[in-house]
Amino acid sequence: GDWWGWYYTYRVKAFHPQIGKIAVMEVPDPYSRACSANSGRTLACHLPTWNEVVPGQNIADWRRRPRPDFEHRGHAVIYELHIRD
Repeated sequence: GDWWGWYYTYRVKAFHPQIGKIAVMEVPDPYSRACSANSGRTLACHLPTWNEVVPGQNIADWRRRPRPDFEHRGHAVIYELHIRD
């Protein structure tokens, strides 16, 4: 079947440090690319490739375009994400 647009979680059995014993927990996929608003579930979705989102599908032309000007460099939004083992 087609799972695009569906949310999912994993059921794992692992040591839970707060209760000090093995427990079964429902968790999101730690390697997901999209999640629900509260990050409790993972979304199965298609993230487009550069060729799909670049106008005219020509990456070389897109890279030659001038970067947008910011009134202040603080207006740029940069995200970073880490996944813990």
